[in-house]
Amino acid sequence: MGKLKRGGALLVYGIIILISAVSIIFAELFFQDTETEPERDYEVIANDTLRIVTDLHQARNSGGSGKASGFHYELAELVGKESGLKFAVIVENSLAKSLEGLEKRDFDIVARPIIVSDLSKERLLLSDGLNTDKQVLVQRKSRYNGGKPVIKSVVELAGKEVHIQDDETVRMILENLAVETGDSIYIVPEKDCSNEQIATMVAEGVIDYAVCDYSTARKMARYLKQIDITLPVSFEMQQSWGVRKESPVLLDSLDTWMERVKSTRNFRRLLNKYGLR
Repeated sequence: MGKLKRGGALLVYGIIILISAVSIIFAELFFQDTETEPERDYEVIANDTLRIVTDLHQARNSGGSGKASGFHYELAELVGKESGLKFAVIVENSLAKSLEGLEKRDFDIVARPIIVSDLSKERLLLSDGLNTDKQVLVQRKSRYNGGKPVIKSVVELAGKEVHIQDDETVRMILENLAVETGDSIYIVPEKDCSNEQIATMVAEGVIDYAVCDYSTARKMARYLKQIDITLPVSFEMQQSWGVRKESPVLLDSLDTWMERVKSTRNFRRLLNKYGLR
């Protein structure tokens, strides 16, 4: 009887061991099938193509040459060359789509001015600061707007419809202004438009008010004589490029490449070309 009990116990133990082994095998097979591809940090990108997305308003920046240009576009090319990697600069005027593509790993670097804020830090790793800039109101001058006086104070934005890029930080700035004025500001995000395109919409009378960074507004005002850009709606804020949260090594590399580029004659020429010195 004792032998039978021992035999039964061994059988049970054997079945348990067999079930455990089969479970481990199935688990390994399952996780192998569902394992995601490696994160596109520097080690992966070094064996592939560095994909840099930026914006471009070619009609204004090409100077009739037909060559793609724009400060961040040309800076992206300099950074790509400095990296020593195979790289591609991709144009996407929509900030929202650029960030979506970054999250989907279609892009590796968003090479356009991203305001450094708590909101952007939650979503991205941001490079060392490129420059500071402020947000300004873009509106038509009185003589191009039926004699209607321009807005000269942020208080006058109360009850107005203001168009912006689909940018969480700019939205937050306007929402804070609405709280300060004690009235609503109706914020309309233009997901598919660049700041240049939104400024052009103001000049052409498609919309009345927009908010964008001063550097872009100043550039556009050279061509669009209809627009007034004199009213700031924010203080100077730091701007940077961005990478995914999962790409800290790429961020370190980007900061190194950018630092090297900034010491070159080509970078100084770029600053002069776009009036940024």
